[in-house]
Amino acid sequence: MLELVRVVAPLGLAAAVSPVMLSEQAVVVGGRQGRRTGAAYALGTVLVLFCVTLAGWLLGRSLKLPSFPDLNATADLGVGLALVVAGALVAYHRPRQPRAAPHAPRSMGLSAAFGFGMVSMATNVTTLTLVLVAVKDVAAAGQPAALSLAVLSLLVVLGSASAWVPVLLAVLPGQSITVMAKISGAVSAHARQIAIAVLLLAGAFLVFRGTAHFVHL
Repeated sequence: MLELVRVVAPLGLAAAVSPVMLSEQAVVVGGRQGRRTGAAYALGTVLVLFCVTLAGWLLGRSLKLPSFPDLNATADLGVGLALVVAGALVAYHRPRQPRAAPHAPRSMGLSAAFGFGMVSMATNVTTLTLVLVAVKDVAAAGQPAALSLAVLSLLVVLGSASAWVPVLLAVLPGQSITVMAKISGAVSAHARQIAIAVLLLAGAFLVFRGTAHFVHL
């Protein structure tokens, strides 16, 4: 299990880097009934990520990835190259005007916050891509279902960290919400650079891993 966690954890942590989701959650938590609506927002993101993770794992098991390691390595190469190209395109394309911070209503009900969280995760392409790569690794490992589900649960927790960490910080005493808002502002100001770094680093890692398999390094 530890070996599988060692493989999955870096991808889960990379998937957790979501400036948009962090900024949205900071606004939700800072609004009226912030802790409750923030928890609803986080629950929505976790639900979507859990469903995607479970579906990806079931698909991987049906494809019998442990019996086809070349398919696993080919997927690494394909996804890795796609991420590198996406990162290069984002770096090359400079917006004429600075992108406005993601908008999230400061006052919303629990159901609205829950739906907002679901939409935010469902449209978070980078996070979902990295999580699905990790899910593929779990499916390819061919471990018992109980062990695989435990590792996948850890992956969901890591991948949705941008949504639930602000809620935990809001529970702390003091000026935690103010601090969270400042962190969110700093992250939003460098969102483009963060996205480029995540795309290029994750892509390079997957390309190296896929190539290493084919040359037997």
